[in-house]
Amino acid sequence: GKIPEIIDHKNYNPRIIEWMTDAVHIQDIEPGDYANAFLTMLKNPLRLWDNAFRTHIDDKCRHVLFAMFFCSENSVERDTLRQAYDPLHAALCARYCVAQDPKDFEEAIRTLEGGFINISGRSISYVNPSVRDYMAEYLNDYALLAEFARAAQKANYAESVWKFGINCRLNITARRDLALAFQSVAETFSTIMMWAKNPNNPSSYILSDLGIIDRITLLLDWWKASNEARFAV
Repeated sequence: GKIPEIIDHKNYNPRIIEWMTDAVHIQDIEPGDYANAFLTMLKNPLRLWDNAFRTHIDDKCRHVLFAMFFCSENSVERDTLRQAYDPLHAALCARYCVAQDPKDFEEAIRTLEGGFINISGRSISYVNPSVRDYMAEYLNDYALLAEFARAAQKANYAESVWKFGINCRLNITARRDLALAFQSVAETFSTIMMWAKNPNNPSSYILSDLGIIDRITLLLDWWKASNEARFAV
């Protein structure tokens, strides 16, 4: 009688089905407890995502999932994701001595589709909310956040990284160091375009990045956290 509850669950996903029908993973579960164990995994799938994230995909795929997290809470346009991915991927590969290839983004998207992400036209999203929940837990790491800050190319992306870092309750020193990691992108704020052509209507424009007031607010936040005068110039 549990099948409808399982297949209608908000976290229902092929990876969870695969995990919970693999003899290796369920060998210690008593038959009478199987249905409830299945539902427990659906309710708290972080263990599954951790295993899949660490062992089933490679670095180029992980970097796509990183970039997605800070691009949008919901879906992100493919081109926007690519703009965030390329500098982040290059920075992380250089930092950790990982080889990279011009085709890494396309290959990563193909690998992740269906397992970690959904693709609808030009829009890409996590396959379900539990993936984002797992990423939020995994990314609670100052060293990683500093790498994302240094690789940021847009103001709204930088703001997303900064706000996430603040929510992670970094200590004063870590908060200062994270703020300082945004110096490169801060120096480009005056040149980053706020408007872009609407892909659905080329004769109109849409806001594509933070407005001036939001950029100033972000600079002031970094200045307060770091006491670095360049943020206030």
